Amino acid sequence: MTSFTPKPSPLWIYGAGGQGLVTAEAATAAGWRVAGFLDDRAKPDEKILDWPVAMADSVKPGGGDGDAMIIVAMGDNRIRERLQRAAEAAGWRLATIVHPSAWVSPSAVIGPGSYVGAMAAINGLARVGSGVLVNTGAIVEHHNVVGDFAHIGPNAALAGRVTVGPRTLVGVGASVRPFAKVGSDCVVGAGACVVRDVEDGKTVIGVPAR
Repeated sequence: MTSFTPKPSPLWIYGAGGQGLVTAEAATAAGWRVAGFLDDRAKPDEKILDWPVAMADSVKPGGGDGDAMIIVAMGDNRIRERLQRAAEAAGWRLATIVHPSAWVSPSAVIGPGSYVGAMAAINGLARVGSGVLVNTGAIVEHHNVVGDFAHIGPNAALAGRVTVGPRTLVGVGASVRPFAKVGSDCVVGAGACVVRDVEDGKTVIGVPAR
């Protein structure tokens, strides 16, 4: 069981792109106090809505007071992994953000640094790793295992007892049949339907996915 109660700590969003904006708004809706964005290409006095954008190396771990937390909000799985590991090594505490309209089973487990978007569902006894994106409207069914730094795209659906390996992308609207195993570092194309296991490193598209 995982608790997603927002901390009183301020929250920094690492990444000022589209995923960063979505994460900041979801965090605010869930009760977090967003301090702003960190980005390696921040411009002087840059803002997104009312939030400041600071250079990533200008804010110390903990936000300078040892209290703030961070979530890396970037769609690229490998970049997200690299930046999250660097943030942890530097001493940052990782936040897990769940939009208030999402459903997460009390028996599910979600790792630190993960994001669960609006209207997404994570059902009974599912295990979601660290740094995972479960995006808008995605379904992670019962007994699923989703590896670290995977990305389950908007409206994608994983049926029961599916395994998805680390750093794998399941694209927008894709589906995976019950008991199927999708390896690590794979890409399941948008709208694809996976009906058999997918080996590590493979890209599959179409219906059925090949």
